[in-house]
Amino acid sequence: MMLGVCISAQARNEEASPPASPARVLSLDFGNNGQSVDARVGEQIELTLGLVGPARYGDPQISSPAIRLEETAMALQPGMLPSPGGPTFIYKFEAVAEGEVQIKVPVVGAPDPETARTREFSLTIRVGAMESPRG
Repeated sequence: MMLGVCISAQARNEEASPPASPARVLSLDFGNNGQSVDARVGEQIELTLGLVGPARYGDPQISSPAIRLEETAMALQPGMLPSPGGPTFIYKFEAVAEGEVQIKVPVVGAPDPETARTREFSLTIRVGAMESPRG
């Protein structure tokens, strides 16, 4: 069982009415580095990244307001300290408008520039219109 410990978050508008059905979640990890993926308006996007050693992932750079960062968390095992190998970062986004977005997540605190360059994460997300309800 994983426990998310929030280390930064943006406020959400809690007055909006809940969606008729649960939002879909697009789960991504380092295996998606350099790829282009499709999402829909209203879809949640969860990016999980981990490093070994003293380096860590920094704040995501987002090229367009079509995607909004909702939360950044570190995954921890219950009752345990972060792994000495390095924490696992979880970035949660929401697709809020149609458009194409580039996301880059830099590596900070790397022991050398090569590690920072090879472990940086980048992704293009094409956000399409919300799916119409089936009737």
